[in-house]
Amino acid sequence: MTNPRVPRSPREIASFFRALGSRPFRSLGQNFLTDPGTLERITDAAEVGRGDRVVEVGSGLGTLTRVLAERAGYVRAVEIDDRLLRACRASLPPGERLGYWRGDCLAAKSALDPDLEQEIDNDARRFPDFAEKWVGNLPYSIATPLLVQLLATRGGIARVVATVQREVADRLVASPGGDAYGALAVVAGLAARARITFTLPPGAFWPPPKVDSAVVVIEPLSERPRGISELARRLPLLFSQRRKTLGPALSRTLLGGVPAAEARRRIEALGIDSRRRLESLSPGEFLALLQLLDVTNSGAGSCEGGQGEGIP
Repeated sequence: MTNPRVPRSPREIASFFRALGSRPFRSLGQNFLTDPGTLERITDAAEVGRGDRVVEVGSGLGTLTRVLAERAGYVRAVEIDDRLLRACRASLPPGERLGYWRGDCLAAKSALDPDLEQEIDNDARRFPDFAEKWVGNLPYSIATPLLVQLLATRGGIARVVATVQREVADRLVASPGGDAYGALAVVAGLAARARITFTLPPGAFWPPPKVDSAVVVIEPLSERPRGISELARRLPLLFSQRRKTLGPALSRTLLGGVPAAEARRRIEALGIDSRRRLESLSPGEFLALLQLLDVTNSGAGSCEGGQGEGIP
């Protein structure tokens, strides 16, 4: 008996959900890439080959999983939706070069799921000479926290290629001072080289989203700056004060409510003008501010909490 075909076209995907008596979950960002050429371009951007071990975020119905598995040495496909996971396993059975994991990549959106990390580390021990790469069509709700966590806490990643909403892609490569500049741009600016490779219209997906998307390539640096994991943890609070000058902003967010005059003195001691707005700081200047706390965190980070299940 042959395995069922991976649904690829909009018609086949719609037919799959009709037979299931269900529909894609908007809350999980289930918009499926259908163009074979786009799937190949994504895999090309990831430079996937037999010497690579790929973590695919969101296997969906297996359209990209199939292309990745044809090229990679090993693929660990992650999927949170049991319906899609069963379908993907039926059409692309697990084996020596393909494994599945059921669950969310993130634990409470604040850390990588430790059980998933353990599974990936087990894969690394099985294939010690393979480069680790992450590829996925990321739902809007997890794109920024996942990319931040990958760059700030997980070492040894050779490349990340992600399909994200265009808004997220713009935030990834944003410059200081702009509205798109935030935590993602700061962490990426410190820990990686990132670029937008190409954009995708809504019609490249089924069902089509209401916004354009983009494929980004992120190449993490071989060594992260010391303190980056602590900085990543604090950046959302810092950027909640983004348009305030540094003295008042940091007296609240980093310095535990010390008087603004004292905050300004400490900031000036770092060679940073305390009259500047927080949103104008470069990634390196944000990292320098951690000296105000005498941060010695190496940035390696450890994760706690979360649940998942490894599927061989």
